[in-house]
Amino acid sequence: MATIPTKSFTSIVTNIATGIQGRANTILDFSIGSSLRALAEGFGGILLWLQAIALQIAQLTRASTSQGSDLDSWMADWNFLRLGAQSATGTVTFSRNTAGTNSPFIPIGATIQSIDGTATFTVTVDLGNPNYVGTPIAGYNMPANIASITVPVQCTTVGTAGNVVAGALSQITTPLVGIDTVVNAIAFTNGFASEADAAYRSRFIGFIAALSKGTVAAIEFSVTTTQLGAQVTVLENFNADLTANLGFLTVTVDDGTGAPNATFLTNASLAVGATRAGGIMWGVFPPVILYANIGIILVSAPGYDHNFVVGVVDTAVQDYVNTLPLGQPLYYNRLAQVIFDATPGVLNISPLTINGNNIDLVGTLRNVIKIGTLTVV
Repeated sequence: MATIPTKSFTSIVTNIATGIQGRANTILDFSIGSSLRALAEGFGGILLWLQAIALQIAQLTRASTSQGSDLDSWMADWNFLRLGAQSATGTVTFSRNTAGTNSPFIPIGATIQSIDGTATFTVTVDLGNPNYVGTPIAGYNMPANIASITVPVQCTTVGTAGNVVAGALSQITTPLVGIDTVVNAIAFTNGFASEADAAYRSRFIGFIAALSKGTVAAIEFSVTTTQLGAQVTVLENFNADLTANLGFLTVTVDDGTGAPNATFLTNASLAVGATRAGGIMWGVFPPVILYANIGIILVSAPGYDHNFVVGVVDTAVQDYVNTLPLGQPLYYNRLAQVIFDATPGVLNISPLTINGNNIDLVGTLRNVIKIGTLTVV
């Protein structure tokens, strides 16, 4: 859209005065306080208001310039809705210090929270969990002589508040008889705020491309629309094990966790099935996690507490690696940049290794990279 020419209040008043004077036979008085100056400024204020309305109308008539609820109403003409916020989910491990013959019970709705108390999670239903029982009270039984079980949890607050690092969930806030500790072994990264305007506009482009069903772009769009944070890669003419198979589509999907649940996989399968071309063989699969075992030896800058620097770098590296998109390599030099950018307290890295090497960690479109072990000293 071409830039709309606008005028300032002073320019408008000047143009009015010039126009009136040009049509008069004598010199008119437009000095401050004069009647003609007051009329010109009055008309100038009205014209400035009309100009603002014109600019607002121009903004609202285009998706590229509309914002917030105005963008929602614009997209609603195509029945294309913004993806809402979602809570972080994952699994935690409840443990007891001594594995006795009794069977402690963890009810659905039991709560835990992060160390700093900012994020609260509740235990949720997983019908596929072998320890789940539905009656008389729904929950999970820890079998006799077993020291720990893993159960799913969901943050009580939608958005990014539930995105916590590994080990952050360690406080049990619902009394659980026979249970001593809880911890999340991996970071939670799939909590999302409501879809931002820029992402909404970008997805609309995919929506238009998806109107021609059967294309790779249409298949990818169908999966990304199932929920915020959904990721997808499509391998044509290959099975899931990467052996050749002409006419087969291997669709790998992830919800940001690296281990998407059955509901997400089902929704993704339905989306792909409704979009793919007729006669095409296809399958939807979770990603294959490629673990990055990272070792970092830091040299702290003078004046910085080394333990503080280590903590900041540890968090920054976890956040970066555990949020790498599906199919994205872990570049060695990019990881080094993340470390240096984490805090000015990093003077040098000596050395940095990924799985014992100082080279990129590259997988396939079937892989998502997650932290295996992280040692920062």
